[in-house]
Formats: sequence, structure tokens, C-alpha cells
Amino acid sequence: MQLLRKRAEAELKNRVEQLPEMPIDQIQKLVHELHTHQIELEMQNGELRLAQEKLAEEQEKYVALYDFAPVGYFALNEEGIIVEANLTGAGLLGVERRNLLKKPLSNFILNDDQDIFYRHRQKLLDTRKPQSCELRIRRKDRTVFWTLFECVISTPKQAEGKIRFNLTMTDISEKKREEELLRNTVHELNQFNQFMVNRETRMIELKKQINELLKRLGEEAEFPV
Repeated sequence: MQLLRKRAEAELKNRVEQLPEMPIDQIQKLVHELHTHQIELEMQNGELRLAQEKLAEEQEKYVALYDFAPVGYFALNEEGIIVEANLTGAGLLGVERRNLLKKPLSNFILNDDQDIFYRHRQKLLDTRKPQSCELRIRRKDRTVFWTLFECVISTPKQAEGKIRFNLTMTDISEKKREEELLRNTVHELNQFNQFMVNRETRMIELKKQINELLKRLGEEAEFPV
């Protein structure tokens, strides 16, 4: 762009220097060319401005989709350090985004679930295929919640061959509570069923004993068993 501008300025200077020697018709032609060139530049500037405005709109849409998505987005380097995060992700961890970058994501994972995250990353590296896992996260305020990690590996061009983990974080605490409630309900039903089975077994045995006593008394059995 700078080279083109210099060439244009040099050409214009050359033509201006030739003006005293130019015939009237050539001067008029030069003025016409300058006017035409000016109009072309104005049109190009207008198109460039519209393109810039459209690009800005698209960037705003992307930022809105990325930052305010219903799930947390994180990008980690090979060491598991957070290099990017959206606002939803920062909110899930209870940390401002600017204080979240360059921190290991493992800092927020419950100690008992560290092995899950380690195996998750190793499987990603081994298979290079999308992987998911469920583990518990401890927020900055020390509260704990269940989350679903869904992760893929990428190799950005600007990363010079270094891999990057791109993952989404979804709060599944409500799902886990429902699963726990369902497990408790199943357990209670199993206990009740076992109680009824045992009760029925005891009733059968009791009827047998009564029939046996009646038999000893020379009477007919009262209960069919």
C-alpha cells in the first residue's frame, strides 16, 4: 500500500512539472483523469468502510456467542494452563477472567478427581479423538459442583506445532442430584421388596406350623401351602 502511494505521488509530481509545457487539451484530459481517480478513491473508501463495519458486526456477534454461551469455553496449552476462557467459564469457576488466564485448570479440580482429569488428557493425546468426562470442580468460594468436560485437541498455526486442548465445561449438578435421588429410590424399593418377600416367606412358614399343629390335634389343615 505504501509503495503504491509513493508511485502515485511520484507520477503526480512528474505530471505537475510537465504542466507548463502541456497543451490545453492534455491539461483538460489530466484534470478529467484526476477527477475520475478521486471518484474511484471515494468509492473504494466507501466500500472499505462498509467492509470494516460488517467485520466489526461479525466480531461483535462472535464475542456475544462466545462469551455468553450457556457453557464454559476454555483453551489449555500442553501443560494444562488456561490460555483462553469465555465469561461463562470464568463465572462457573467464580473468578474474573483476567485473573483466570495463565492458571492451571487442575487448580479447580477436586483432589479426588485429579486422576480422572489426568486420564482424560492422556486418552486425548493417545487417540486424538474427542473425549468427555465427569468430575467435580471447586470454585473460588470453595463450593463444589459436578461438571461435564468435552474436549478436543487442535494445533493452531500460530502455535508453531504445539497442541492445544479446547474444552467445554457444563454444570451437571442438577443431573447428578436427580441421579442420586433415583438411586436412593431404587434402593428403597429394593429394600421394601425384600421386606415383602421375607414377610411372605415368614407367613408361609407360619401357616405350615399351624397346619402341623392342627394335624397333631387330629384336625384338617387350615391353610393350603
